[in-house]
Amino acid sequence: MRRLLVRGATRAMACVLAGEHRAFANALRTPRTAQDAALRRIVDGLADTDYGRAHGVRPGDGYDAFRDKLPVVSYDDLAPWVERQAREEGSVLVPGPVRVYEKTSGSSGPAKHVPYTTPLRRAFDRMFRLWLADLLADGPYLSTGRAWISISPRLDAPERTARGVPVGLSSDLDYLEGGWRWLLRRFLVLPPTVAQMRDPEALKRILAGHLVAGRPEIVSVWSPSFLTVLLDWITGHREAVLSDWRTGAIRVEGSVFPLERVVPAIARALERDPIDWRQVLPDLRLVSCWTDGPAAPAAAHLRQRLPWVIFQPKGLLATEAPITVPLAGPGVCVPLVHDVFVELADLSGAIHRVDEAEPGAEYSVIVTPPGGFARYRLGDRVRAGQSIGATRALTFVGRDDDVSDMVGEKLAERFVRGALAGLPLVADSFRVLVPLREPDGRGRYLLVVDRAPAGQDDVPVRLDALLQQAHRYREARRLGQLAPPAVAVLSHAEDRLLDVLASRGIRRGAIKPSCLVGDPEVSQDLLDSRWNGREVPVRESAG
Repeated sequence: MRRLLVRGATRAMACVLAGEHRAFANALRTPRTAQDAALRRIVDGLADTDYGRAHGVRPGDGYDAFRDKLPVVSYDDLAPWVERQAREEGSVLVPGPVRVYEKTSGSSGPAKHVPYTTPLRRAFDRMFRLWLADLLADGPYLSTGRAWISISPRLDAPERTARGVPVGLSSDLDYLEGGWRWLLRRFLVLPPTVAQMRDPEALKRILAGHLVAGRPEIVSVWSPSFLTVLLDWITGHREAVLSDWRTGAIRVEGSVFPLERVVPAIARALERDPIDWRQVLPDLRLVSCWTDGPAAPAAAHLRQRLPWVIFQPKGLLATEAPITVPLAGPGVCVPLVHDVFVELADLSGAIHRVDEAEPGAEYSVIVTPPGGFARYRLGDRVRAGQSIGATRALTFVGRDDDVSDMVGEKLAERFVRGALAGLPLVADSFRVLVPLREPDGRGRYLLVVDRAPAGQDDVPVRLDALLQQAHRYREARRLGQLAPPAVAVLSHAEDRLLDVLASRGIRRGAIKPSCLVGDPEVSQDLLDSRWNGREVPVRESAG
């Protein structure tokens, strides 16, 4: 009966979404026209804000006027406007009322706050609808429609601004409008209340239990390393998973999360060593996760563990805006040309419109979403690929040079510099924080210094506490995607780092001082065979 209902529901959804799907395909064939229309809508809203008026923006301004009047900005440039927006809650930076301020890691401080208006949320909602329409049209056959969609937990206590506006979405489902949110819940195997869990271990227990008992056909998770964390958690806690399943519920923190009935074949597969994941997850057809840039090694590791599954890359999505949506047929991501205005800065700094992208070229993304962050430099780098219609696919390459981002933690050099200033290091010693990637795709950070600090045993714990002031790093640590940091002493560390960078074709005189390395491969070359506990004495945080 459920299969018949699912088949009917999916056909109905496909019919409802068909018009939008066709309109998007047409927009991809005429990206300049679609982008001009999107820009007109955005400019008309921007002209009604104090920020727009301060830059002379007028309704009807075309691209040339928009480009000439508005500078390319970072969050630091907009921070005073965001603070004023939160104080006054008029049309200061964004047109229309702010529904919520979403929090994410900032470049020069622990966190930044992005104001969400109704038009911005609708852009996220439209991205989801396009993904769903494309999946139903060109994705794998679904017989139950069950979806295990990882919901970002609210590990911090709820907040509000001084004027009472919520800080932080209560659930990832809040990106969607009411009707689609209601419909999606009919197919979810994870209860939305899981987002309220504060204890990371309790959260893993709930996520793992529903991953096994829910028998999903689709798994959606941001970082592939997080799914690896859950598979490892199941391996190490299989008795607890089986016990919860046989009990019929998970009871944690005073809450009860019901589980569906035990499937004997899956229970037997869980008891075997090693676990045969195809027997444990027999219905799994598709995993949606990051597959490009820094996430590529973790995705490759996960593919080895789930070789029968189709892996679909996530679209490029930032807290500030949705940028691209994945297409199941060609297996690429294309920009949302009819909703979000996108500019691309090449390696020389020249700025191009999205329809001017050259195949194989790399660009830094500048985005103008509906909602106020005009000409905002995301810090994400993409590579232009094949044409879909007349629009180039955009593949995520990585963050710009001043950010390290292995599993979504987004540590910026300016923030790291401030954190290291809070440590009792030798005053004039060299220090650099380097990322290390484990074979399974998870990561950790190592502070490399050339002279041992006093009280070296305390430094890793203090470093961990300082880095956890960054919102995304704190989440990654609590969820097990990042191991505790360590401190290593390497004589002549600075010269060695300069040698490594010079060997990659960078002229020594052009290497700017930095306390953060963003590339795990550079980190590995820096440590090389000296990572043996003798030439590189290591002190680790206890976690």
